[in-house]
Amino acid sequence: MTTLPYRLMRVSRLGLDYIRSAWGGHLYRSVFTHVEMFCLFVGYPRSGHSLIGSLIDAHPDAIIAHELDSLRYVNFGFSRNQLFWLLLDQSRTCAQRGRKWSGYSYVVPGQHQGRFRQLRVIGDKRGGDTSRRLANDFALLDRLQRRVSVPVKIIHVVRHPLDNITTMVLRGDAPSLEGAIDAYKLMVNTVQRVFRAVGDIYFKTVWLDDLTSKPEQVIRELCTFFSLQPHEDYVKDCAKIVFKQPKQTRHQLSWSPQQRDLLRRLVEEVDFLARYAEELA
Repeated sequence: MTTLPYRLMRVSRLGLDYIRSAWGGHLYRSVFTHVEMFCLFVGYPRSGHSLIGSLIDAHPDAIIAHELDSLRYVNFGFSRNQLFWLLLDQSRTCAQRGRKWSGYSYVVPGQHQGRFRQLRVIGDKRGGDTSRRLANDFALLDRLQRRVSVPVKIIHVVRHPLDNITTMVLRGDAPSLEGAIDAYKLMVNTVQRVFRAVGDIYFKTVWLDDLTSKPEQVIRELCTFFSLQPHEDYVKDCAKIVFKQPKQTRHQLSWSPQQRDLLRRLVEEVDFLARYAEELA
């Protein structure tokens, strides 16, 4: 067993996770030899990551943990097998609790959430915090790549920025619209930096309105991105839980003309937001 670093002993939860994962990683070491890709989410809180992470987690050859915060464990020196075991354990725990988050259920009946057939893709759904960590220490991305020793593929989820930013305020992620716009802009800049670092082969943007309007197509595209077989029953079962359209929260707060103009100028400068520019004009 790897020697427990002194700084971990000062953080009881991390210390417990270190001990549990050292044993679990050892037990599952043969399972983890089949992992071919690591999935990392980047982006913004309240944008649809939970839904897409749950859809990928439902695939028989994939495990996506819910809100583990992989970069935190990488930063504290956890090994590859320790990290993988924590991701698997988190996925199982979330499935046992009904895969519920923020008042929504993300269960895909009949599919493989929290379990797998052969584990080929593993990852973590925590887009907003991942972006914040990378904004503070971009070298964590390279450290993750070296730690997992397989290609890291990035999922970037985009929700209409008016609804995304409004929901950030409503859910307590930011104290005001101005604060949320500033935080959103910082995360956009980090996402762009990630894209430049990894290239389009390892980076995929998913627009939430595309997922809701053509779910089966987007789910198949996700399978292709991760080299997973798009089994027909899997695609159809996943499509059934996708809501018909993204929830529009923008009307629950009053946006001033100045705030809308600030957002418009950001949207016009960013390729993956450009589809929303006309509506903000």
